[in-house]
Amino acid sequence: MIELPDSLLNKKIIASLKRGVVLRTKITLSGNRFFKRLIILNKDFNEGKIYFILSTSQVTWYKAHKAEAGVAGHFLFLPIGTTPSNPTEDMVINLREVFILPIAQLINNLRANKLQFLPSMPDQAMKDIDRIISVSKLIPQGIKNKILP
Repeated sequence: MIELPDSLLNKKIIASLKRGVVLRTKITLSGNRFFKRLIILNKDFNEGKIYFILSTSQVTWYKAHKAEAGVAGHFLFLPIGTTPSNPTEDMVINLREVFILPIAQLINNLRANKLQFLPSMPDQAMKDIDRIISVSKLIPQGIKNKILP
């Protein structure tokens, strides 16, 4: 097997990162394991940072509270099969916060197999995400300027 030099491998990883790419990770909280999906929001990757949002494992909570004031305006519900990234389960995306991660850390996590590429979000789902973020009072305008098309 041929091993690529780190610099070439890093360039290859960066080239595969695009707006709407979905990465899956496993998180353990209080002894329970959850899969989370990270959805990349960057317009460009020149800043050395990844801007992303997370899916939530609280689908049952969302369904019970979605009619409450503020909930619908900060979450996006995607039923089973809506995107290639959720073929077997409902997915709820938390849009209350945009997270920032140094691109070097993302690369390290990919290389350590802590993250797994999934199919990208469809255009309509990204438009829905952008619509919610654009009117959110919780996300600073400076971040909106970096991530919204």
